Amino acid sequence: MRDLDQRLADFYNKNLTYFCCLKKHEKGFYKNILDAIDKFNLEIKGKKVLDVGSGTGELLKILREKYGDYWGFGVDISEIGLKMHQYGKPVKADARKLPFRDKNFDLVFCVDTLEHIPNYEKVIKEIYRIAKPRGYILIRAPNYDCPLLSFPQRPDLTIRKEIIADRDAVSKTTLKDVLSQFRSLKGEILIYESWGSFNWKIPFLKILNYLPITNFLGGTCLILFKKER
Repeated sequence: MRDLDQRLADFYNKNLTYFCCLKKHEKGFYKNILDAIDKFNLEIKGKKVLDVGSGTGELLKILREKYGDYWGFGVDISEIGLKMHQYGKPVKADARKLPFRDKNFDLVFCVDTLEHIPNYEKVIKEIYRIAKPRGYILIRAPNYDCPLLSFPQRPDLTIRKEIIADRDAVSKTTLKDVLSQFRSLKGEILIYESWGSFNWKIPFLKILNYLPITNFLGGTCLILFKKER
């Protein structure tokens, strides 16, 4: 495990082109995140917000543009990515051991990050620890239960000139498993869904969208959790 942790640290601290690609993410990339915020009228302005696995800080910047100023923090293990942050305070740290006190943040985001971290269950426990009572946690990750999504047998941690989806994933995240983690915590699950691959558009197949099993077969999972008081 230490060897894998070191390889990951080297990969994310030396791969400048990787983070230049992340820098190109725009609002459309975070559409389901922003939709969830709007659906539940989550307050961003003036709140204390953390993005775990913030990369270049694009989500923090987009949140400010859409909702106004807030007290933002971004955590990542990459110094390259943290130097590219345009908003919020960048903090270099392992997401499995966050350097913040308990019950500290109004909202915690963890977007497309869990799959890149060994033992991601520890990240969920840390995020829960630092969220304030009645605070919100919003998670997005690949759903490898999707039959159209393949998990890499060996992560590609070589320096390359482009991002190839999930090639550097090291944890096999699924909606079922991530949901199980949150069900063991004290709070309310407001959203749990997978989307992307199985959103049937053909009229006579649309009924498949309402079958319970279909909700677990999309390529990406999204969970919004409200911590208890």
